Amino acid sequence: MSPQFHAYNKNGNKEIDFDAIAVKLVTENIILISDFHDSYYYDLKKKEKIADDALYAGEIQVVFAYDTKDFEIRNPDGSVMKKNLRECGYRFSEGLMPIKDTDGKTGFINEKGNFVFECPIYGFYSIYDPKIHPLYDFEFSNGIVCVPESESSFALYTKDGRKLKTVRNSRTEQRKFTSGYMLISTVDKAQKQYAFLNYKGENAFNQFFSAAERFINEYAMVVVDGKDAVINTKGDVFFCADFVSE
Repeated sequence: MSPQFHAYNKNGNKEIDFDAIAVKLVTENIILISDFHDSYYYDLKKKEKIADDALYAGEIQVVFAYDTKDFEIRNPDGSVMKKNLRECGYRFSEGLMPIKDTDGKTGFINEKGNFVFECPIYGFYSIYDPKIHPLYDFEFSNGIVCVPESESSFALYTKDGRKLKTVRNSRTEQRKFTSGYMLISTVDKAQKQYAFLNYKGENAFNQFFSAAERFINEYAMVVVDGKDAVINTKGDVFFCADFVSE
């Protein structure tokens, strides 16, 4: 028999039970339920299963239309906000979403479906499940977004479409800023190095690392001179060996 999961409301009252081996929260009201035989999405607010051809992203749905092989963005009432999209983000961030339409036009639209600004967006990631993971999920942070322009360059834009800077001979290692920084890497695979970009498009700490991970809760793991270390948002480096007692 599968373990049983319980869903509670904010008042602490039990809403519903599930016989499942795993339950994963997808959005505020949507959960993914897995048992020994099947996996399905469930709307906790409506208390019903979600059809396989739709997945809510906040209050707006991003739907993959299998008949046209394109994406559609639908309003909460079910009306189509934007259709004929080859690729798109899975949610709006700071009111904007990146898209590529069937004409090949790329850029960011607002929550009315109108283009706020056009910009080149280079994509090379494959879509494994179009219902859940649309391609373009570049997110704004403090009014700044970082998008790739080619395999070896990316640009920073403001919400009104003003390009702040193009960074060449580098790649982004993540899709959004975390703790105010974007992890990037050099293009040279033989001597690949990592750095942290700030909102101005600058090497925040004027330093490259032989290995690095993105910031999580204002700390990031790095390798300095062959030694494991942790860096904070001020650029202070703490070597892991200093914290290990013999």
